[in-house]
Amino acid sequence: MSGYLKCIFSTQKCLQTFITLRRVLHGGNTRTRECKCIVLNVFPGFRTTSLHKQTLSFSSGIPKSGTYAVLQSQDEKDGDKSNDDTAQSDDFLASVISKGKRLSSPEWETIKDKVCAENRAISHYNIDAIIIGLCGRLVQLDVGLSYLEHLTVSGRKLNIATVAQFMRMCYLCRVKGIDEQLIMSMYKDLCSRCPIMDAYTAENAILGLCVTRNWKLGLDLLDMTKLTCSPASTVYSVLIETAYDNDEPNTSVRLISEMLQQGRNIRPEVFHAQLDYCHRTFSRPKHRWQMVEEFLKMFIENGLKPTKDVAERIRVYYQEMAGHDTKVHAEFSTVTDRYTFLAFVFAQS
Repeated sequence: MSGYLKCIFSTQKCLQTFITLRRVLHGGNTRTRECKCIVLNVFPGFRTTSLHKQTLSFSSGIPKSGTYAVLQSQDEKDGDKSNDDTAQSDDFLASVISKGKRLSSPEWETIKDKVCAENRAISHYNIDAIIIGLCGRLVQLDVGLSYLEHLTVSGRKLNIATVAQFMRMCYLCRVKGIDEQLIMSMYKDLCSRCPIMDAYTAENAILGLCVTRNWKLGLDLLDMTKLTCSPASTVYSVLIETAYDNDEPNTSVRLISEMLQQGRNIRPEVFHAQLDYCHRTFSRPKHRWQMVEEFLKMFIENGLKPTKDVAERIRVYYQEMAGHDTKVHAEFSTVTDRYTFLAFVFAQS
């Protein structure tokens, strides 16, 4: 059975990759983005890695939904036109959703008819997932829930892609409060209809589960994802953060190790979650700093460069541990416009 499962791929994810490569190839050139990272120099016992050494960087955040890219035509001329139409539809929907106003069922029907009439790449089959996806990206939970109410009233059943986007929306809008019972209901429905999920569906389901008490179900979905591809950095990072938030550091360390072995980017939020765990677990600054040192070893061994806000928290923890009478102070020192060091220096006597 495992051999068969490995042949199951996400069609949508493959199309997204193809369209991305197509854009780069037709662009005439390629560009690489170099992250501006902060180098950490720790004294004693640690040394700074070479500035010229290739290092793992941090991901900036959750990537935007690529739903529209999948809808592009393969024909070059028609594809460009479709892309322009889709961009206009994107702008129109974004302007409606960003207002944050709950809409009635007739209003939603009017909006859907307008978008589908103006863009041949969007139909009444895929527009549900597109609208829910936009609600997540724009952090408009109430608007998204009002659209779900519209679908319920109209008797329209959510397809798999729409349920996946709903799970993602719940994660992106988590600060606004979520209905855990609704999420679990959607997840159970998803499992009953799709017991073996493709990577796209499984990863979005993991995001939704991570805002519930049943977040560990996401670990099983992570293993399912590994059958067809390497899980995305975002999914790994969110699971790691959630494990730290629930005081399960062993799970977090295991997932971090997997990420590093696969060369995946680690988001700064992971290290903030580590530091938050240290702060909650150890009340004495000395014990807290001993655990921070374990994290710093991971930075050095894997060539990681923390962002400046992470380095600032490390500096504060060191100052708390060392006390005001210490002769060694932690200070930032700028070498160039691109590199800043957190250096530990001896005070003048």
